[in-house]
Amino acid sequence: NAGLGSFTGTSIVENELCGVMCDTQGCATLIDCNIERNKQSALAVADDGGAVATKCNMSDNSEVSVFIGAGSNPTLKQCTISNSRGVGVLVRDAGKGVFEDCTIDRSTLSGIVISHRGDPKFQQCCVSNGDDAGVLITDNGLGSFIGCDIFGNTMPNVSVRGDSNPSFLTCRINKGQDSGLLVYNRGRGMFEKCSFTGNFKANVAVETQGCPFVQDCLIQGGKDAGIIVYDSGGGTFQKC
Repeated sequence: NAGLGSFTGTSIVENELCGVMCDTQGCATLIDCNIERNKQSALAVADDGGAVATKCNMSDNSEVSVFIGAGSNPTLKQCTISNSRGVGVLVRDAGKGVFEDCTIDRSTLSGIVISHRGDPKFQQCCVSNGDDAGVLITDNGLGSFIGCDIFGNTMPNVSVRGDSNPSFLTCRINKGQDSGLLVYNRGRGMFEKCSFTGNFKANVAVETQGCPFVQDCLIQGGKDAGIIVYDSGGGTFQKC
């Protein structure tokens, strides 16, 4: 039977494993909770588990602040995921999930990692100031990003590789300390009505059989090339 639970204004801190784990059709509702300093994840959802988290603070967790796997589909709204000691959000193994108006900031590794047919949706989210890539999509990852701000990350703001094929619509991918977008190693992806501006290296870089589709995008004001395609890279650029 599915386990259910509801928590409002609860502090869930300093656990040896996860702050909150939902699996095997278990589902938690979390409102205004502080989920901090746990040694694995703030929230882990797997094996068809579910969760609805609203206005929660998930900070200073050690491995992956939010883990989604194995067909699970949680919803997070207006949550702050910050100071992750590893990855901010990891979605894999056909996991899904909806993130609305969330902030993912200052991760030690990538802010978001999507792999192995993971297919989450991010709307009006901010992914910023990480020590690695802002968004890394790898190993047949998917995912859709709508109206997101991705900026200030140490490695490429968005990196797509390994036969992955995400979509980005009306996103602002700006002011990274490396490339704005890097597509390589057979990565693909659709980028429509996005802006790539002010990145320290190329605003858009494509290499090693990368092949993105870029349409109606603004590519401007990079500190290096606007677009660089090299080492067997490809791609389609329309109305940019």
